Parts: sequence; structure tokens; C-alpha cells
Amino acid sequence: ARVGARPLPARATLDLSQGSLLVTGGFGGLGPKIARWLADQGARRIVLAGRRGAPQGDATFDAALAPLRARGVELVFERVDVADLTAMAQLFERQAAAGRPVRGVVHAAASIRFQSLDTLTPADLADALRAKVQGAWVLHELLRDGLFVLFSSATALFGAKGLAAYASANAFLGALAQHRAALGLPATCVDWGAWDEIRLLGGAPQGDMARIGQRTMVDADAFGALAALVQAGVPAAMLADIDWPTACAAYQVQGRRPFLAAMEGGTPAATAAAPAEAAGIAAPADLRAELQPLDP
Repeated sequence: ARVGARPLPARATLDLSQGSLLVTGGFGGLGPKIARWLADQGARRIVLAGRRGAPQGDATFDAALAPLRARGVELVFERVDVADLTAMAQLFERQAAAGRPVRGVVHAAASIRFQSLDTLTPADLADALRAKVQGAWVLHELLRDGLFVLFSSATALFGAKGLAAYASANAFLGALAQHRAALGLPATCVDWGAWDEIRLLGGAPQGDMARIGQRTMVDADAFGALAALVQAGVPAAMLADIDWPTACAAYQVQGRRPFLAAMEGGTPAATAAAPAEAAGIAAPADLRAELQPLDP
């Protein structure tokens, strides 16, 4: 796989005026932001979906969506588990019956829980993987054309203390995007770094991010670059503003890592075009020693 640092692509605009556009994880903080981006790309009907349903009496959520309604965008709220194939198939059927079949999806559902690897149980792992992994596969089964965007995280490439399950789930999204590309199906998976609307590691302060080489991108630039990747047909990439000398030093305390070795000398505000399988990083010797005696 090719790995390298590139400047952020120029902003682009898509034509998403047909049908319904689905946002999973739509009732979280990112939901209204993604909806706004979709509307800016021409979407006229946006379905926000989430397992807990739309927040009631949330002034911030309502205010974020009010400008879209003022622009004539139809907003539909669906309480549904994206990992439930039957329920999601019924959601797709409802949109088709309304005359606006689903023509695209942004999969932003996630479950973030900090937990050390030695306390991670199979049940914990299954819970962490459900929304991202099983949910993404359900969407893969249901949508074979149109917009197919997977929101991943740079943890899939860098790793993150206490987020092994979350990083694994994100790595799967990149692999799924590559799989769809191999089948001739549309897919764009973005391993997001830090930007104004999303913080790597579940909301870490900007000062903490700077210490590991992550600088926040302006949200308009991030969304504009996303549209450019979709337009160019790039199946998987990391979008991040990285201080590479700082990041390489922070993440290679225990030894050199092939991914970072390939990125040293990268430019600021770079897109690292890296398929999920490019993140195969050798474990430090002490960790290998701990893992070798364990049962598979």
C-alpha cells in the first residue's frame, strides 16, 4: 500500500440533490454538522438516525438544524440501531415508499470508551465494534451505489492508549472501503485527525493534541477536503493537520514504527493517503513478550 503525506486537496462540491441522504450517529454532536455539509452539497432530504432517537428539548441541537429547515431542507428523524439489518432495511423501505430512496450515507455512529487492554472482555469488544463495524457492514449490504462515506479516526493509524477496541473498529472501516473499491462500489473512508468539530481521542483538549503533533483543522477545510476525496474516488485516507516531527517523536518513544518512518519529513496540513492495511505496525519487544504466552 502507498503511504505518503500530501497537501489537503482543494475544496470541492458534490451533487447530492437526488433522493434521501442518511446520517448514522445523526443525533450526536457531529450529526447537525454533517447534515449542514450534505445540504451544502445539494441534499434536499436528510435522514438523521441513531439508536437513542432525537434529543428532546435540546436547544443547541434544534438551533443547529434550524437554518437547514429555513433553506427548505426536509429533515427526518429515525430511532434505529444501525447494526440491526432488519430495522435498517425497513428504514430504507420507508424512504423509498416516500418517493425519496436512500442515495447516500455518512456513517458516523461510534462508541468511545476508554479501557485498558488487560481489562477488555469479549463483551466489551463486541459492544465497541457493534456500531462501527457491524453497522458499516449492514450499510454495505443495503447501499451499493451513491455516496458512501465512513467516518473513521486517525487512531486506526496512530493507535491510542485505552482505545484499542475503538482503533480496531476504525481500522475495519478502512478495510471495508478498500473492499468496496475492489468490487467497483463507491466508498470513502476518512481517518480524521483533529478539527474544530471533532477531537481525536473522544474530546481531548487542544493542548493535549498539540503535544502529540495533532493540530486542529478548520471545519470548513475538513469538509471541503472530504468532498474532494469523494469526487476523486479515493477509498481511504487520513485527513489531518500534523506536526510530523512532534508526532514521530511522541509515537516512537518505544521504537521506530514503519508507518511513521514513511511519514517523516511530511508537510503540514497533509493528507496521508493510507489504506487500512498500511497500518501494520510492529509491537515493541516487551509487548510481544507479554502476548506470546497467551492463548489465541
